[in-house]
Amino acid sequence: MKERAPLFDDGQAWGEDSEDGIKHNKLFLEYTIKCYESFMAGADDFEEINAELQSKLKDLYKVDVSKLQSLAEENKKLSEQIARLEQEREKEPNRLESLKKLKTSLQEDVQKYKAYMKSLESQSSVLDQQLSGLDDEIGRLQLECQAMREENARLQNIVDNQKYSVADIERINHEKNELQQTINKLTKDLETEKQQMWNEELKYARGKEAIEAQLADYHRLARKLKLIPKGAENSKGYDFEIKFNPEAGAKSLVQYRTQVYVPLKELLNESEEEISKALSKKMALEDTLEQVSVEHVMQPSVECDL
Repeated sequence: MKERAPLFDDGQAWGEDSEDGIKHNKLFLEYTIKCYESFMAGADDFEEINAELQSKLKDLYKVDVSKLQSLAEENKKLSEQIARLEQEREKEPNRLESLKKLKTSLQEDVQKYKAYMKSLESQSSVLDQQLSGLDDEIGRLQLECQAMREENARLQNIVDNQKYSVADIERINHEKNELQQTINKLTKDLETEKQQMWNEELKYARGKEAIEAQLADYHRLARKLKLIPKGAENSKGYDFEIKFNPEAGAKSLVQYRTQVYVPLKELLNESEEEISKALSKKMALEDTLEQVSVEHVMQPSVECDL
């Protein structure tokens, strides 16, 4: 083979792979010759020749040891991450399913809140109309009572300062009785209106208590979902806490809708994006693991054979 060495120059095309995967080229032939010569000289150990061949093979295949180490470290990290994800999956069997359930729950809550806001608007409008009507009626009755008192005082002054005939006195007494009956009727009407106003105030108070109870349920649910306080985990910087102010009227309902509904809609969209990203990340991790496993299997087997 040495005599035919010019046939195996550097420009010679490489041959086919052997059964053990080693290519028949000049480098392998030189390695075989050196080992054979060393063996014929009585050597039993070929570590130096193996080390020389390993170095030449690394140069020939342009093997980057640091890259192999980094790939090994990355493979180790990916394996640890996969093990951690497997443990998380065992603890939480289906995070995607739980996110879907959370999405469905949030959507149902949004519908409930919309219906609840409409109900509040209707109740508030009815109460405002009733209170406005009662205020007008009370004002009217107070004016009538004041007019009756003034008229009674005027008539009483006339009686005290003038002389009247018996007929005049009887007429005055008759008018006085009529006025007194009118006063009694107006006083009774006033008491009735006051009672009605009191009943409306009680009804308003009960409605307010019901609204506050519903708001308490809403706040408990929002805390459970980590939406409040403002710096909570799922709040994303939004303020989902509703500060109930009945005196603000219907305008506050528009403010509550803007404060709660729009951010909740954004959170739902973000949840859908997180689900999509989680699925994409899972697929990417599986592809990376498969690629690393394939690269690990396809690394040159020369070193193992040596």
